[in-house]
Amino acid sequence: GFLLFLTEKHSYFASSRYCESGYYYTATGNNSIVCYKSKCKRDVLCGGVKIPDQYVGECYQLKNNRLHRSYRNGSGIPSDGYVLFVDAINTITCYGGAAAYASSCLMDEETDR
Repeated sequence: GFLLFLTEKHSYFASSRYCESGYYYTATGNNSIVCYKSKCKRDVLCGGVKIPDQYVGECYQLKNNRLHRSYRNGSGIPSDGYVLFVDAINTITCYGGAAAYASSCLMDEETDR
């Protein structure tokens, strides 16, 4: 599950949708991911939680030397907002006196959130 908190809209940030293989490049101008030798990943994960498509950027596939958009940009996360995904898993990191721990899977370079 996830908890969502968004505030007033200004500029937007979206997670990148990468490729099934590691073969991709970033398009000049819009920073979109372009996959070659593979398809765009259908699901983008934060830990074990699927990030909803509304928070994920577009992705193109190069087929027969032509670009095909496989996924459109989601609406994104406002730069002054945040999204918190919460998942509960039993790991070796939580032992002894540790009740829980947290980590980030994605941060905006401009806002440090």
